[in-house]
Amino acid sequence: MPEGPSILHLKNRLQRFKGKTVSEASGYNEMDKSVIDHIKIFDIDAYGKNLLFVFKDFFVGVHLGLFGSMLVNKRKKVNASFSLHFPHSEINFYVAHPKLYEGKPTDYFNFKTDILKEEFDGEFVLSTLQLHYADQMIGDALLDQELFTGVGNIIRIEALYRAKIHP
Repeated sequence: MPEGPSILHLKNRLQRFKGKTVSEASGYNEMDKSVIDHIKIFDIDAYGKNLLFVFKDFFVGVHLGLFGSMLVNKRKKVNASFSLHFPHSEINFYVAHPKLYEGKPTDYFNFKTDILKEEFDGEFVLSTLQLHYADQMIGDALLDQELFTGVGNIIRIEALYRAKIHP
């Protein structure tokens, strides 16, 4: 499963779709995609390991699985988990788990814990770590997505190595 930096890269690649109207949403997942048809994308954002497509009254979070991928204007030979179609282009997700949320991303996610956001608050994370995770191994705490959103094994291992801490 991709970590935060990979999702941020996908977000940046998709900025050209911001302000575009989705002509159709499709895919084999169970989410009701009909609410997305003919609606304008207000923003494309990322939160940790989730890519966020923000619409007026709701948003869709797309979480890529272990072998998840995204293709723009290309298709694999297998059916896409989730697709957004536009008049002259499309975004296809494979091994992805989309979820529809009512409201805004800030209603659901604490951006103070996302390591790649400007809103990241190191003091908040440190105090939470000391208060609630004091008896946990640091390697396990780094993988907790409620505390260090977007961190995966690669970032965990690199951070511990640079800090000269055994995992």
